[in-house]
Amino acid sequence: MTGEKGDVLMPDPVVHVAELAVAPAPWPEQFPRHQQAVVRAWFAAVRVPGQSPDDLLHRVSEACARRLDWPVAGDTAALCERVLLALLHQRESARQFAQTLLPSQEVS
Repeated sequence: MTGEKGDVLMPDPVVHVAELAVAPAPWPEQFPRHQQAVVRAWFAAVRVPGQSPDDLLHRVSEACARRLDWPVAGDTAALCERVLLALLHQRESARQFAQTLLPSQEVS
Protein backbone atom coordinates (compact mmCIF):
# COMPACT_ATOMS: atom_id res chain seq x y z
CA MET A 1 0.00 0.00 0.00
CA THR A 2 1.16 3.55 -0.61
CA GLY A 3 0.23 6.79 1.10
CA GLU A 4 -0.34 10.25 -0.37
CA LYS A 5 3.35 10.95 -0.95
CA GLY A 6 4.35 7.43 -2.06
CA ASP A 7 5.16 6.31 1.46
CA VAL A 8 4.76 2.62 2.03
CA LEU A 9 2.14 1.97 4.65
CA MET A 10 2.88 -0.90 6.95
CA PRO A 11 0.14 -2.82 8.64
CA ASP A 12 -0.25 -2.20 12.33
CA PRO A 13 2.02 -4.42 14.38
CA VAL A 14 0.35 -7.46 15.79
CA VAL A 15 -0.67 -6.86 19.35
CA HIS A 16 -0.23 -9.95 21.49
CA VAL A 17 -2.57 -10.38 24.38
CA ALA A 18 -0.57 -11.19 27.45
CA GLU A 19 -1.20 -14.62 28.88
CA LEU A 20 -3.14 -14.66 32.07
CA ALA A 21 -0.88 -15.16 35.03
CA VAL A 22 -2.75 -18.09 36.50
CA ALA A 23 -0.75 -20.49 38.60
CA PRO A 24 -1.25 -24.09 37.58
CA ALA A 25 -3.09 -26.29 40.02
CA PRO A 26 -0.80 -28.33 42.24
CA TRP A 27 0.12 -31.61 40.57
CA PRO A 28 -1.87 -33.94 42.89
CA GLU A 29 -5.12 -32.09 42.17
CA GLN A 30 -5.48 -33.96 38.89
CA PHE A 31 -6.39 -37.05 40.89
CA PRO A 32 -9.79 -37.61 42.50
CA ARG A 33 -10.06 -35.74 45.79
CA HIS A 34 -10.21 -38.93 47.87
CA GLN A 35 -6.93 -40.14 46.31
CA GLN A 36 -4.93 -36.92 46.62
CA ALA A 37 -4.02 -37.65 50.24
CA VAL A 38 -2.79 -41.10 49.21
CA VAL A 39 -0.57 -39.62 46.50
CA ARG A 40 0.81 -37.03 48.91
CA ALA A 41 1.49 -39.79 51.45
CA TRP A 42 3.42 -41.79 48.85
CA PHE A 43 5.64 -38.77 48.26
CA ALA A 44 6.13 -38.24 51.99
CA ALA A 45 6.96 -41.92 52.57
CA VAL A 46 9.93 -41.94 50.19
CA ARG A 47 11.31 -38.49 50.99
CA VAL A 48 14.84 -38.46 52.42
CA PRO A 49 17.10 -35.57 53.46
CA GLY A 50 19.27 -34.04 50.76
CA GLN A 51 17.45 -35.41 47.76
CA SER A 52 16.54 -33.45 44.65
CA PRO A 53 13.04 -33.21 43.19
CA ASP A 54 14.09 -35.66 40.46
CA ASP A 55 15.31 -38.11 43.10
CA LEU A 56 11.96 -37.87 44.86
CA LEU A 57 10.06 -38.47 41.62
CA HIS A 58 12.26 -41.48 40.87
CA ARG A 59 11.57 -42.96 44.31
CA VAL A 60 7.81 -42.43 43.93
CA SER A 61 7.96 -44.11 40.51
CA GLU A 62 9.82 -47.07 41.97
CA ALA A 63 7.35 -47.37 44.86
CA CYS A 64 4.36 -47.35 42.48
CA ALA A 65 5.98 -49.91 40.19
CA ARG A 66 6.70 -52.19 43.19
CA ARG A 67 3.08 -51.94 44.29
CA LEU A 68 2.02 -53.17 40.86
CA ASP A 69 4.27 -56.24 41.26
CA TRP A 70 2.04 -57.48 44.09
CA PRO A 71 -1.69 -58.16 44.28
CA VAL A 72 -3.32 -54.89 45.37
CA ALA A 73 -6.85 -53.60 45.39
CA GLY A 74 -8.07 -52.52 41.95
CA ASP A 75 -8.37 -48.87 42.92
CA THR A 76 -4.80 -48.85 44.28
CA ALA A 77 -3.48 -50.46 41.09
CA ALA A 78 -5.39 -47.94 38.98
CA LEU A 79 -4.02 -45.05 41.05
CA CYS A 80 -0.47 -46.39 40.72
CA GLU A 81 -0.87 -46.55 36.96
CA ARG A 82 -2.27 -43.02 36.82
CA VAL A 83 0.57 -41.70 38.99
CA LEU A 84 3.18 -43.39 36.80
CA LEU A 85 1.62 -41.94 33.65
CA ALA A 86 1.37 -38.48 35.20
CA LEU A 87 5.02 -38.63 36.32
CA LEU A 88 5.99 -39.51 32.77
CA HIS A 89 3.84 -37.03 30.86
CA GLN A 90 3.68 -34.13 33.33
CA ARG A 91 7.23 -34.23 34.56
CA GLU A 92 7.76 -30.50 35.04
CA SER A 93 4.64 -29.94 37.13
CA ALA A 94 5.46 -33.09 39.14
CA ARG A 95 8.97 -31.72 39.69
CA GLN A 96 7.53 -28.41 40.89
CA PHE A 97 5.26 -30.26 43.31
CA ALA A 98 8.17 -32.38 44.57
CA GLN A 99 10.19 -29.21 45.17
CA THR A 100 7.47 -27.94 47.52
CA LEU A 101 7.92 -31.05 49.67
CA LEU A 102 11.66 -30.68 50.09
CA PRO A 103 13.34 -28.29 52.49
CA SER A 104 14.67 -25.23 50.71
CA GLN A 105 18.41 -25.20 50.19
CA GLU A 106 20.02 -22.22 51.87
CA VAL A 107 22.65 -20.53 49.76
CA SER A 108 25.65 -19.34 51.75
